Amino acid sequence: DKLYDILNIRNIDAVLVTDRKNVMYYSGFTGSNGYLVVTKTIKILVTDSRYTVQAKLQCPGFSVIEMKDFDITKVIFSEQKVGFENKTISYNEYVLFKEKLNNPNNESISMLLPETIEFTNNEYIVLKENFDFLNNMGFVIEEFGLNSIVIKSHPLWLTKGFETEQIKRIIELVIN
Repeated sequence: DKLYDILNIRNIDAVLVTDRKNVMYYSGFTGSNGYLVVTKTIKILVTDSRYTVQAKLQCPGFSVIEMKDFDITKVIFSEQKVGFENKTISYNEYVLFKEKLNNPNNESISMLLPETIEFTNNEYIVLKENFDFLNNMGFVIEEFGLNSIVIKSHPLWLTKGFETEQIKRIIELVIN
């Protein structure tokens, strides 16, 4: 299953999928209101009462739960490392997640779609010398081909909706 692969590849305990296209891709659910919560032991599709019958028919591998009966924080925050789509989470949800996850063991957010950045040879040499510094800030960075990196996680404190720009700016400051 693709979502279990994401858990293993990203070394996370749970993933929250909220983007409609991704919900459909991973579960087959075509309704307009729903999200997925997947841990290593459960797969849940959460939707409102308009779509529960449809969801049960379209998503046989998922437990279907109505939103009014589901407290996401009890599932998501019982896990240590949670991945979510940084472009589809509202600011209020982000603040809630940040408050719940803001502890010394969980300072970064795994990106479902890692950011790949290419550099000149000289920039890459300087950046590579500073990998430890960036990792201590909460980035998870790996080498990716010649003079490129892939960023798999970023610090919790990056501003929602501006993560890519902020990541590039931080790296620019490190290089210069």
